[in-house]
Amino acid sequence: NFTITLYLRTNDFESDGVTGNPKFLDKNRTKAKSTLEDWIEVDPKEITLSKLGETKTINYTIIVPADAEPGSYYASILLSDVKDPPKDFDANQVGLMSSLGMLIFVTVPGNVRTNLEAASLRALDYNLIEPLFSIFDSQPVILELTLRNTGNVYVVPGGDIFIYQDDITKPIYSVKFNENQ
Repeated sequence: NFTITLYLRTNDFESDGVTGNPKFLDKNRTKAKSTLEDWIEVDPKEITLSKLGETKTINYTIIVPADAEPGSYYASILLSDVKDPPKDFDANQVGLMSSLGMLIFVTVPGNVRTNLEAASLRALDYNLIEPLFSIFDSQPVILELTLRNTGNVYVVPGGDIFIYQDDITKPIYSVKFNENQ
């Protein structure tokens, strides 16, 4: 016989700053104002599954406060087998908890700013090493573009990258950037 109880909670996250993967924020952090994790109401707060293949519906409502600043907010609804995750660990403790989550992206309308800046562009060799003197003795050469989102909304970049030599009207190479996004 199979029975598992899963507990639901909300948790804010942010991008890890490099890959775009979510980095979950500490629930006990000090916040100056409410965030998306506070705006989400989940019902029910726990579910019990007692047979293989059983499904349950989880309802959630997002209530954005009237004074919420425009921009993007990120949170998740997490299902976990632990009801109350420990708030603190001392240096000699290890904890293990499994969670499954759904990411939620909310954009509050208003004075939103969409702005991406090129933070760096590097040419790397096939071992992902930046050569000392920008001289490559083998192929392929890998271009690494790092972008910084300086706006207040979620942005998925995309477009084309062109490489020119001498004549800027004729690219010697072009590649799609994030073409599947």
